[in-house]
Amino acid sequence: MRKIIVAGECSLDIVFPADTASDTFSLTAHPGGRLLNAAAILGDCGHTVEFAGEASRDLTGDIITGFLARHNVSTRSIDRYTAGVTPAYFLFENRDEATVAMRSHVTEGFDFIWPRVDADDIVIFGSYFALDKRIRPNLTDFLTNAAERKATIIYLPGFLSKLEPSITKVMPFILENLQFADMVVTRSGDFANIFGADATPESSYRDHISFYTRLMANVDDSNGTISIYHGKDTVTTPFTSDKEPLQVNAIALAALTDALIQLGITHDNADSLPSGLLRMLASQAADFISSRK
Repeated sequence: MRKIIVAGECSLDIVFPADTASDTFSLTAHPGGRLLNAAAILGDCGHTVEFAGEASRDLTGDIITGFLARHNVSTRSIDRYTAGVTPAYFLFENRDEATVAMRSHVTEGFDFIWPRVDADDIVIFGSYFALDKRIRPNLTDFLTNAAERKATIIYLPGFLSKLEPSITKVMPFILENLQFADMVVTRSGDFANIFGADATPESSYRDHISFYTRLMANVDDSNGTISIYHGKDTVTTPFTSDKEPLQVNAIALAALTDALIQLGITHDNADSLPSGLLRMLASQAADFISSRK
C-alpha cells in the first residue's frame, strides 16, 4: 500500500461572523488549511496517512493532533515544541482581506525525524509551510530524499500577500518547490498572487509551471470545475458541492490523491500520461468531490 505523507502547518481557524456590530457574537473554530483537512479525509478513506509538522504543547496543539488522530492520521512526526504557540488564523466571513495570522515561534526550527519514504509513496506539501525560512533547510533535505526514493510529490503553491513575505523574497522557494513536484494542485485564486494580476490557470501553466512540472490540477470552487493540465492536453470536469471553499479545496486535494493511487499514477509515469488517463483522473476526482455530503 502506498503511504501518504502530508507535510504542512498545524493551525486553527477562528471564524468571526459577517456582522460584528454587536457587543457579543458567536465564533466557530476548526482545524485550518487544505493540508490538515485533506489528511483527515484520506485517513477516513482507509489510506495510511502521516502528518509531518509542528505544534506547541498548548491546547490549540492538542486540538490539532486530536483531530488528526480521530481521523486515523499518524501524528508521530509532529514536533510538539514548548516555546511559542500553535498558529491560529482569525477569519472574517465575506472579508478575505481581513484575515489575520497569529504565529509565535521562539525556536529557530523544528526538531523531529521525518517519516520514512519508500518508492511510490505520496508526499504532499505546500502553502506557508513550504515558504517558511525556518523550516526550509529541513524541508529541502526531506524533499530531496523523497525524490531520490521516487516518491510521487504533490505541491500546493498557495501564497497570501497579506499574511506572508513579499513574493519576490519567496519566489525562489516556489520555483524550487515546482522542481521537486510531480504534480501541482492549485486554486484559481493562487495565480494572481504569485504570477501577477492578469495571470490565469492556463497562462500560469503554459508560461511558468509547465517548465518545471508537467502535471497540474486546478480547482475552481466558485464555478465547480476541476481542470487537469498535462503538456498540450487540458481536461475540465464539473463537480457539485455545497461545502465552503476551504472544505471544497481540501476535499479536492484528497480526491486527486486518491485518484492517483487508484489509477496507478506515480513518479515514473506522471510525465507521460495518455489523454484517456487524464480524463479518468479528472472524472474520478470530480466524482469524489460530488459524493462528499
